[in-house]
Amino acid sequence: MATPAKVSKPEGKNNHDNADEQADKEQQEAIEQIDEVQNEIDRLNEQASEEILKVEQKYNKLRQPYYSKRSDLIAKIPNFWVTAFVNHPQISALLNEEDEEMN
Repeated sequence: MATPAKVSKPEGKNNHDNADEQADKEQQEAIEQIDEVQNEIDRLNEQASEEILKVEQKYNKLRQPYYSKRSDLIAKIPNFWVTAFVNHPQISALLNEEDEEMN
């Protein structure tokens, strides 16, 4: 019995495999570059968050005397907060009669 002859691969198949490998390599490189760019964005976002926090802290400190002054003025008005809550459209809906009688 004769041994079957080896069948050679079609020439186009190797080229197709190489093209697939090249495409996979390019995609992998693109993914790695996307990851690097995202890391840069994350670093910038972190830096922005730190700077925003510093600005917020600065202005909170600058506002503090005004908050204190406002609080002192509110203390001179009897039942200020009860009146404010009773007259607020959303908050007043949450109050019961006992809360409103405090006014």
